[in-house]
Amino acid sequence: MKLNVHLGDQRVGQLRYFEGSHYFEYDVRFLRGGLEISPFALPLERGVSKHSNSAFSTLPPVIADSLPGKFGRTVILESFILIWLVLLVLRFLKPN
Repeated sequence: MKLNVHLGDQRVGQLRYFEGSHYFEYDVRFLRGGLEISPFALPLERGVSKHSNSAFSTLPPVIADSLPGKFGRTVILESFILIWLVLLVLRFLKPN
């Protein structure tokens, strides 16, 4: 699985998942800008960095911090369930 990581309109790099670990590589254009988004966990350098720390679900911490926490995931899940129920009811109310 591959995921492009953006900061605003700018592509920061690419995150990949393979065999239980995440790998991150900065985009060359982002490297030229000199902005360090996470100096300790994602040093601003060429090459692929491996991340397998289970405390962050094997994600680089700066990326894990951008994801919703337990409460946020619950809100999202409940919203999807509500939408699904509304669509299900509308489907049965729709005349043939």
